[in-house]
Amino acid sequence: MQTKKKVLIPIAWRDKTESVIVLDQRELPYSYKELEIKTYIEMADAIRNMVLRGAPLIGIAAAYGMALAAKAGEDLKEADKLLRSTRPTAINLAWALNELSPLRSYQEILEKAKWIHQDDIERCK
Repeated sequence: MQTKKKVLIPIAWRDKTESVIVLDQRELPYSYKELEIKTYIEMADAIRNMVLRGAPLIGIAAAYGMALAAKAGEDLKEADKLLRSTRPTAINLAWALNELSPLRSYQEILEKAKWIHQDDIERCK
């Protein structure tokens, strides 16, 4: 007898709503709860409060947080500073933010964030 396994997606960018859906890892394994992140401040809170866990995932989340900041026209230096402060020793977080630092437009930042995400998926394969 075969059973279908549910695939857990820890993070996803939603083009339609221009937001990020994250799996609240604090709820695992007892329940499956998704959170919609709409601002870089919400993303910083999610990283700080360990909604997201694991170095690569934290880097991806920070990259999407910067995309959310750019979309809203926020000060990107302030967004970077806040996101960096969430997990100061997280190497992937700093790496992702460094990758985005020369970029200024929402589209450039979002494309790079999606690339960082896809690159991690490919590396995991």
